[in-house]
Amino acid sequence: MIKRISAVFLITAMIIGLCPQTVYAENETGQAENSQQTAEQGEGYHFVDLELPKTAGTQSKAGVRAYGAGIPEKYDARSLIGTVRKQGSYQTCWSFAALASAEASLITKGYATNALDLSEYQLAYFFYHHVTDPLGNTEGDATTPLTKDFANQGGNSMFTTWALAGWQGAALESALPYDTLSTTAQLPDSLAYGQDWAHMQNAYWISSSDMESIKQMVMQYGAVNIGYQESGGYRNATYNSYYNPSGTGGGHAVTIVGWDDAFSKEHFNQTPKEDGAWLIRNSWGTDSGENGYFWMSYEDASISSQAFVFDFERADNYSYNYQYDGGNGISRIKINNNGMAGDIFKVYGSSPQILSAVSLGIYDTNVKYKLSIYKDPDAGNPTSGTLAATQSGTMPGYAGYYTIPLEKQIILYPGHTFSVVYQLENPSGNEVTIFVDTSYTNGGWISFKSSTAAGQSLLKMSSTSGWYDLHTNTTPMCARIKAFTKTTACLHTDQETSVTKADASKGTDGSITTKCKDCNITLSKSNISAPNKIVLGNDSYTYDGKTKEPSVKVYDKTGKVISAANYTISRSSGRKEPGTYTVKVTFKGNYSGTLSSSFKIQLGKVKGLKNGTLKTDSVQIKWNKLTGATNYQIYRYDSAKKKYVKLKTVSSGKSSYTDKKREAARAYKYKIRAYRSTGGKTSYSSYSDVLYTAAKPKKVSALTAKKKTKNSVKLAWKKTTRADGYQIYRYNSTKKKWKKVTTIKKGTTVTYTNKKLKSKKTYQYKVRAYRQNGNTTVYGSYSKILKVRTK
Repeated sequence: MIKRISAVFLITAMIIGLCPQTVYAENETGQAENSQQTAEQGEGYHFVDLELPKTAGTQSKAGVRAYGAGIPEKYDARSLIGTVRKQGSYQTCWSFAALASAEASLITKGYATNALDLSEYQLAYFFYHHVTDPLGNTEGDATTPLTKDFANQGGNSMFTTWALAGWQGAALESALPYDTLSTTAQLPDSLAYGQDWAHMQNAYWISSSDMESIKQMVMQYGAVNIGYQESGGYRNATYNSYYNPSGTGGGHAVTIVGWDDAFSKEHFNQTPKEDGAWLIRNSWGTDSGENGYFWMSYEDASISSQAFVFDFERADNYSYNYQYDGGNGISRIKINNNGMAGDIFKVYGSSPQILSAVSLGIYDTNVKYKLSIYKDPDAGNPTSGTLAATQSGTMPGYAGYYTIPLEKQIILYPGHTFSVVYQLENPSGNEVTIFVDTSYTNGGWISFKSSTAAGQSLLKMSSTSGWYDLHTNTTPMCARIKAFTKTTACLHTDQETSVTKADASKGTDGSITTKCKDCNITLSKSNISAPNKIVLGNDSYTYDGKTKEPSVKVYDKTGKVISAANYTISRSSGRKEPGTYTVKVTFKGNYSGTLSSSFKIQLGKVKGLKNGTLKTDSVQIKWNKLTGATNYQIYRYDSAKKKYVKLKTVSSGKSSYTDKKREAARAYKYKIRAYRSTGGKTSYSSYSDVLYTAAKPKKVSALTAKKKTKNSVKLAWKKTTRADGYQIYRYNSTKKKWKKVTTIKKGTTVTYTNKKLKSKKTYQYKVRAYRQNGNTTVYGSYSKILKVRTK
């Protein structure tokens, strides 16, 4: 029968140094419902109404395709995983589904073949018969069935997560065969931990509406657990399919191992809206369905709201599991962003150990964490003691349980203590929710007991609050934090550090490596990024006669500045004359080799090039004197040769030059550059801007009155060679000055009619030609004055 469970249990806590606060530990209570069911369709899976955080995958309604991230329309993992098992008359589907996921993970990742068979009996028995862990840290913790024996009480994958995280399994089937199961058995404690063949590393809790994520997980890990409500009337024997539109029936756990988006909706007893179905691995033996598999519509209304992936590795990756959370409930607690959760552990045994990984149960997704490990912290303060390591990262995009391998291995010694501290930040909110272990009764069918002690698990609600011991809470609890170590026979008392220098010349990184001289284990290794770039404060100077010494910064390949204590600087001599000079950096300390860069000192650009006196047969140009120049070179453009030709070199004392024997009104282009000669070397400046100019046009001649009327005069004159146009001026006798009448913009136009004049009045005119070149306009001399009287 289905158990739908939803409630909130409030735990009031006094946080050290703060006002009383309410700490939320959400757990479940509920009431059973009766329904008709077969023995195999009974109460094997209890639903929990825990809404999981939204994930990055497609949150789609049933039937909507999820083709993102290379997901195919059809996928089938049956050939990759082992034979379908048979649970028989017991309500242990939850154990079968969990270990089917574990087996699929191990097979898919290459740790085993598809002959792998893990013991469902071992998991089911020790889930409800808790044994204190080998380190003694979970003594007194318990999970108890309240209405039936361990094999018939049923379970839920959320609760199973914590049992598997505590290393209560998984054992091989040969260690505790299912066909020997007895509901009255009293198994030896040694089977709880001593027979483990694989350990869970991560548990992904996924919203079952997130079809894209489920499909990705099936392809990556081979299987995904779900629960649903089983009712025989919805089974189609012809197509081995199942579609329950009512959401009623007995709770049953199964495993998704594939899908077919094109599976016809007509293949169900009742017709869904869309095609598409999940390929389900059952636990009713190979004589059920299609060799133990069946198809479930995407639209099935009875599917639980959560799906689960259990990611396993072999059990020999770590030696010890430090943990206080031996209960299997799903209580949670909220802390503010940048708050902390930390557990303090005492090093077990008589041999040194290497701390290799830690873990955390967390509800929120994509949480940023800063992980810190401290040695010998003070009681009640996990962040005291000696900081041994820090690392940062981001939790996955799903709620669940996650193992974090440490980047730095930390040696722990018996009799000492260490702490594991998480500082957490939720980018999508102001709080972070983590899982905790506490005592409570869940729905009348199962109870959890958490036995804690002072100083084990502590909480910092915010970055500014003090540490709060969760044992002192009204209902004591502990964070679901674990630490994993490997035993080592060596105390590493005799250590040596070697340096491989980062070579700037070769561009190869170096390293600082600390090893134990006794066992040759590498205790730490840090990279020294090779220097690869010199940045000068200035790489180009204008000559001013002063010695130049640009500042120097050296960067490694990661873009970090290398301290000046790690190198010496040498520079070329004579760094005040124009030229190119070298800055050489020679490395020392943890670096070797050299890097070089260069800078230039140049004469400035000659400025102020302009027209001087312009005549009909010569052009004078002028410029501003340039500091440091010993000479100037004058260039004129030769249109026949289509290049600039040097005309003259003049000394630095001059700032003008007259180009003679030019043609009247001819356009010319000039540019100049300076150079400095000293010590047998000559350095040139860049060229000045080009001066566009022209020789002065000749004086307009033969100005006459070609025609006169009462109110107009038509003027005419002789065409001026190469003129671009003409300006006509008339004398204003009233104002006693000449006024421009018009500008003629064609050199070939040699007449102009001045209209609107007065009759029988004498007027005076003069005309001049002009030549345009670029922005320069050169005017010729005025013609002789012409007096004209109108009729």
